[in-house]
Amino acid sequence: MKLATMQSQPADQESSTQVLLKLSGMTCTSCASRIGRKLNKIPGVTASVNFATEEATVAYDQSATNVDALITAVREAGYEASIAGEEKRLNPVWAWWQLAFAAAASLFLLAAGLGVISLPRFPQLLLALAVMVVPGRVFFKAAFSALRQGSTSMDTLVALGSGTAFTFSAIVTIAGLNRQPTFFDTASIIVSAIYLGKLLEAKAKGTARDALSELKRMAASPVTVLGDEGESTVPMAAVLPGDRLVVRPGDLVPADGTVVEGDTWLDESVVTGESLPIRVAAGGSVIGGSINRGSRIVVAATSVGSATLLGQVADLVVEAQGRKASLERLADRISAVFVPAVIGLALVVFGVRLATASGLGTAIATAVAVLVVACPCALGLATPTSFLVGTSRAAREGILIRSPEVLEHVGKVDTVVFDKTGTITTGALLADPSALTPEELARAGSLAEFSNHPVSRAIANAFGQAGGTPLPVDDASEIPGAAIVGEVTGERVEIGSASYFGLPDPPFQATFVRVGDGAVRAVPLSDQIRDGATEAISQLARAGLHLVLLTGDSEAHAREIAGAVGIGDVRFGVKPASKAEAIAAMEAAGSRVAMVGDGSNDSGALAVATLGIALASGTDLAKASADITLVGSKLSGIWRALALSQATLRNIKQNLGWAFGYNLIAIPLAATGQLSPMLAAVMMSSSSVIVVVNALRLRRFRLQPRS
Repeated sequence: MKLATMQSQPADQESSTQVLLKLSGMTCTSCASRIGRKLNKIPGVTASVNFATEEATVAYDQSATNVDALITAVREAGYEASIAGEEKRLNPVWAWWQLAFAAAASLFLLAAGLGVISLPRFPQLLLALAVMVVPGRVFFKAAFSALRQGSTSMDTLVALGSGTAFTFSAIVTIAGLNRQPTFFDTASIIVSAIYLGKLLEAKAKGTARDALSELKRMAASPVTVLGDEGESTVPMAAVLPGDRLVVRPGDLVPADGTVVEGDTWLDESVVTGESLPIRVAAGGSVIGGSINRGSRIVVAATSVGSATLLGQVADLVVEAQGRKASLERLADRISAVFVPAVIGLALVVFGVRLATASGLGTAIATAVAVLVVACPCALGLATPTSFLVGTSRAAREGILIRSPEVLEHVGKVDTVVFDKTGTITTGALLADPSALTPEELARAGSLAEFSNHPVSRAIANAFGQAGGTPLPVDDASEIPGAAIVGEVTGERVEIGSASYFGLPDPPFQATFVRVGDGAVRAVPLSDQIRDGATEAISQLARAGLHLVLLTGDSEAHAREIAGAVGIGDVRFGVKPASKAEAIAAMEAAGSRVAMVGDGSNDSGALAVATLGIALASGTDLAKASADITLVGSKLSGIWRALALSQATLRNIKQNLGWAFGYNLIAIPLAATGQLSPMLAAVMMSSSSVIVVVNALRLRRFRLQPRS
C-alpha cells in the first residue's frame, strides 16, 4: 500500500490526468495522511502522498476539478504545494536570520528573567510577541490548520506550550499582577529551540534525499545530439529513441543505448554498484547514468527518460519508499492518539498542581513542560527516514529493495537457494555440434530459433556460426523443462533432455537431438560459472547460511557446478514448475529461504520464498517480482543486499527504540516537575534530529565483508 493512499471515486478514463505535487511543511507521516485525506475528498481524485520524498501523485478528472483546487486543498490542510518543477525555493538565509533574531531575543529575556539585566515587563512582552509572530508563526499556522481539520500534530503541542506561557505572561503584565511570575523567556526559548531543531532536521532530511536525487541528476543535463548537419545541444527531455548522442570523456551517458562509434571505459557504479569501469565498443550496450571514463563515443538511444534503467531504478525506489512496514503502521497508530493524550495529561498535571497548592505559576510551567517535551515527530520519522536513506544507498549499489516489509524478512533467512543456469552460471551455453551431421544441425538450429531457452540458444548459435540459412519451421512448441519440438521441412525435429528421450543422464553436460526417425544424438554443452560466484558464495557460507543448489539439470552436471563454487546441498532434476513446490517444502520443514534466481522461469519460487532475490537486466527490471533485485547481476550483491537490509532494519529499530524510550522517560519527568519548560524544548527539538542523524549513518555503512 502506498503511503497515505486513500481511494475515492475513480476519475473518468477519458478526462483523467495526473500531476505530481511537491509538498512542504510535513513533519511526520500523520501530516502525509492528513493531506491524503483532504485530497481524496475531492470528487474524481485519487491521491497518493509520499512523506519520504515530500510528493503527492494525484490522478484527477479534469471535468470535475483542476490543479489549483488540488493546491488549495493542500493549503487548507495546513501545508504548501506546487507543481513539481515549479516549486518556490525557500531562502535558507532568511530562515537562519529568523532563528538568529529569536535566539538573541531569548537571551535578552532569559537575562531579564534571571535578573542579570533590568528590562521592564512590557518591553519583554513586545520582544516575546515578535518571536511568536516571526519564527513562531509556522507552529501556530500549522496548529490552527490541523484544528480546522479536526486533528492534532506536533505543532499543536508547540503552539499550546509556547502560547500558554506567552498568553499567561501577557495577561499578568497588562493587568499589572506584579506578584505573579511571567514566562516570556520560556515562550521565546521554546520557539527558538524547536525552530532550530526544525532547521537542522530539514537539513538532515535534505541530505537523506540527496542520495535519491543523485539517481536522477542526469535529467537536467544538456545532451549533445549528432544529426545530419552536425552536433547540436538539446535538453534531455527532447531526446528520442534512435537519436545519436555524443558522449565525451567525463560526461554522463544520457540514455540507455548501443555504441555506434568509438570505444571507451564506462563507470556504471551509479546504477549497478560495480566500482570497476567496464570496456564497451561499437555494438555494446550502455546504461544511462554511466560516466564515460575513456574516449569519445556515439550512442544510439534505445530508451530515454523514465524508460531507462536509471529511470526505472529511481521510480522503483520512490515507489518502495511510499510503502509502509508494520513497524511504521504501529508508530502511526500510536501517533494518532499521542497528541490528544499529551494534552489530556497536561490538563491533569495542571489541575493536580493547583490542587496541591503549588501555585498558578508552577502549575502552568509544569503543564507547559509536558506539552513541549512530548515528541510524536520522532515516532513518525523513525521508519520512513531510515528506509529512505537505506533504500537510496542500496540503489546506488545496484540493489533494489521492494518495500519496508522486505527488511522484516531478511533477519529470518537461514538458507539461500540458488538457481543454476543464468544465476551461478552465465546462462550462455556453448554447444559442440560435431555430433550432428550438417543436415541435422540445419534442422535443429532452425527449430532452436523459436526458443529463448539457453540450450536452444546454444544450438541456434552453433548453427549461425556454421553459416547456415534457417529452414522453414511449422508447429514449433515447447515442453517446459523437457524439450522443443516441431516440423522442419516436413520432418519432425526434437531437442530435449535425456529424460525426455528416456535415456540415462550422461556423464557430461549435454542436450539431445533427434531428426525424423534417426538416432538420438548427444550434443555436448559447456557452461561458464559467473565471475565472482565462488567468492560470493564463500561470503554467504562464512555468514553461517545454509546453501542449496536447485536445478533441473542432471545430477552429474549439477554436482560439478556445485562443487566448483562450494555448495554442498544439491537438488537436481527439478523442473521449473516444481521449484516453487521445492521451496515451499523447505519452508514447511522450518527453513527460512532466500531464493536467488535470474527472474525469468524462477518467478514462482521467488514468490514462495521468505525472501526472493532476482538478478535482473534492463528490460526485465520493471517486471521483476522479487523482494530484492540486483541490477548489476553480480552474486556479490547478495551478501551486500542482506547486510544492508539488516543494517537498515537495525537502524529503524534503534530509531523507534529511541523515540518510544525518549517519550516514556521525558514525559514523566516533565509531569513531576523535574524538567523546566526551556529544557523540555531543547530535549524535544533534539529528539527528532537524533532520529534523522542516526538514519544518515546508513550512508556510510560498510558494504565489504571483513576478512
